[in-house]
Amino acid sequence: MRLFTKPIVISTPSRSTNLCSKRSCLKFLKIVICYYFDNAQTFKDLGAVIRNFKHLKTIRFMECGDGIYELLDQITNSSMCSLMIGSDDFVDAMPSVSMTSARAEKLAGVLPRLNVTSLNVKVVECCAAAVNQLVSSITHKTLQELSLRGIHLTPAVAVVLGQLLPELSSLRTLELHGKSESILQFEEMEALFGGINKALPNLVRLTVTGFNARGTLAPLIISCDYFPNLRWLKLSNLNMDESDFLDLLEILRYTSKLQVLLLDGNPLGSKDMVRSIVKQALPRVPVQY
Repeated sequence: MRLFTKPIVISTPSRSTNLCSKRSCLKFLKIVICYYFDNAQTFKDLGAVIRNFKHLKTIRFMECGDGIYELLDQITNSSMCSLMIGSDDFVDAMPSVSMTSARAEKLAGVLPRLNVTSLNVKVVECCAAAVNQLVSSITHKTLQELSLRGIHLTPAVAVVLGQLLPELSSLRTLELHGKSESILQFEEMEALFGGINKALPNLVRLTVTGFNARGTLAPLIISCDYFPNLRWLKLSNLNMDESDFLDLLEILRYTSKLQVLLLDGNPLGSKDMVRSIVKQALPRVPVQY
């Protein structure tokens, strides 16, 4: 932090002298990316340095722990600044920011003030109330990526997410990774996906995995009809039954832009049989099973 805050000394006069602050020329900074920070005081000190930077456009956190909210709480032009938490790369093992209940509740207090474009967090250590509070704090339609890992979809959380999704017109990636194969009842699936009644044209990647959702996937399958540009669909380790499998293929038959289908971890029979059925319905779509 001393490196950032000490006065800049220029021994040779130049045109750049007038551009430098008496404290720091970092006032022209536009992007801040934080890797592997896990110290609340460091975040607080960094926030004190950049809070008045009028040109700041993007803050991105990658695998950071305590103190994110300490920095964000100090940003004065928060409504003009995009916030990315985690990675927005289309890779399955993208970095996530781990949340405890306390972290999630504090982060929820600052998110509504920022233009959140990417939220990729692990919530396996969060209680249901904290997850509900965190999801409820997402108020911006500019969100492009939402990834919740280790989530237990209680009825309350499912309702909040279900009300949020139809409004996220900019959403490109949605990932829901279940907590230890938690059971997903039909009512929760209906609350989550049943309210989608208009197209989400920007959604290209959808992942739902790690839940026991046998016989309850119908609302999710029907919602795929509203994702006209879906290219990547992963429905893995869901204990999917044969009826849901065939209904899925019938819907996807009309999703011409699908490029990848991943169904691994579902008890649907032999690999050759599953791949043969998919090939008949979707001849140009490779399947992983």
